[in-house]
This record gives sequence, structure tokens and C-alpha cells, in this order.
Amino acid sequence: MSRTREARTVWRAPLLLGAISAVGLVTALLSDSWGDWVSWATLGAVCAAGASICVRGFARRDRAAIRRAPLDSRS
Repeated sequence: MSRTREARTVWRAPLLLGAISAVGLVTALLSDSWGDWVSWATLGAVCAAGASICVRGFARRDRAAIRRAPLDSRS
């Protein structure tokens, strides 16, 4: 895989989340009524994505710790 393709793969999700956050923040500042709903939806989506990443990371870490634990310490 080329370096530019690797860079695109690595930075695609953070740039997308940043753009969604920017849209939500600007919409919250500049509009009323429908803009409130858009800002809640976009910023909520970013928070949900972050929570999902954290949960998956903790689950992966717990599975790895269970695999490394000696058999006599498992209950």
C-alpha cells in the first residue's frame, strides 16, 4: 500500500468527525429552531462515535487480559 493511501486510511475518520463537529458548532451559533436540531444531531453523533470507540477499546483490552491470565486465576 502506498504512503498516500495509508495516510488517507488513517485520517479519513478523524477528518470526517472534525467536519461533522464543525458543522454542528457553526449551526448552533448561527441559526435557530431547525439549527438547534441539526447541531444536537451532529454533535450527538460525534459523541456516540467517541463512546463507541472507547467501549470497543476497553472490550479488546479485557479480552486480551483474559487470554494472558494464568488458568488458576480465572474463576
